[in-house]
Amino acid sequence: MKTFKYSLLSVALATFGQYTTTALAGDNIKWSGFLNAVANLSDNEATYLERVNDNGYFGNTAMGLNATARVDSNLTLAAQIIGGAHAGDGIGLDWAFANYRLNDATVLKFGKIKYAGNLYSETIDVGGFTYLWIHAPEAIYSEPTSLTFEAYRGAAIRYTPDANKMVAIELFTGSAEGNPVELRPKHVKMIGAVVSAENDMGRLQAAYTTSTMDLLDATGTPTPVHGEIYSVMSIGGAGNINNIGVIFEYSKSDTDKNAMETTTNTGSYLAVSYKMGNYMPHLTVQNFESDDGVGTVIENNALTLGLNKQLSLNSILKLEVESIDPKNGGFFEVLDNTRPAFNDESVTVFNVALNYVF
Repeated sequence: MKTFKYSLLSVALATFGQYTTTALAGDNIKWSGFLNAVANLSDNEATYLERVNDNGYFGNTAMGLNATARVDSNLTLAAQIIGGAHAGDGIGLDWAFANYRLNDATVLKFGKIKYAGNLYSETIDVGGFTYLWIHAPEAIYSEPTSLTFEAYRGAAIRYTPDANKMVAIELFTGSAEGNPVELRPKHVKMIGAVVSAENDMGRLQAAYTTSTMDLLDATGTPTPVHGEIYSVMSIGGAGNINNIGVIFEYSKSDTDKNAMETTTNTGSYLAVSYKMGNYMPHLTVQNFESDDGVGTVIENNALTLGLNKQLSLNSILKLEVESIDPKNGGFFEVLDNTRPAFNDESVTVFNVALNYVF
């Protein structure tokens, strides 16, 4: 199956390259990409986020290649493929969309589009130079939180009312893929809005998204969340003054399970960094809490200390130590698949990564 996927994508890329070479000559095509070599090690046998334990883990290593083709002064086509962990150890299409400029203030996007509702959701897989950490804070950006999306298939319109493009409003609609095997619902009838403002000092952003969940079990029977409403809101900001960086974000989602029960998830983090030449130490505090509405509360709190070393204009070495305090299992998967068997002891995870962009 992987061989077939690889061959299919190879043909697609070759066809795209042949088309763009003949139809979009000169500087109209731009290629770029990234390589993230990552290693993780925990001091506990319980598996964290379905990946990391005391055996070590290298599966977060990934490589991406993207192409942007300018068809004319208004229309741009863009796509990115990823190989490695983010594509199930195969090769997958991360995003692919058309960008059409209606006028100087308005842009229309349609296709498979990265979700823009969080500060780093559009660049979650790139890492490296796009955010501070080896992994974006799991209190918001990991799958168990249900606080963000990878991408959606649909359309978006982005409006920048001021000439300096300091303020932007983006409205979008579409659907986001799920995973029935892992009981993650597909989100349909998605409608959302993102408002952001930025200047030389930093950026502020707020977003709201609502959708209808679509999830059938292995027998085709609707699950309790099938047809129910999901909503998520988020606010965040990032700034830098005198080499001191501050990043914060807060997200909250409500998932209706039936007329009487609603699961509420909240995630937040605060990060502080200081740039000293090519070095940047940083500290991040994060918290996640899930309340199922009937008395079960799951928490995952973490403290991360990291050091980044810029090796060149396009490469960064990152080292991190993360102390995790779970409640009722947190993001850990215990050996017998029952959360009460996990003793909720503090766990330390060591991370190292080399991020390279080209």
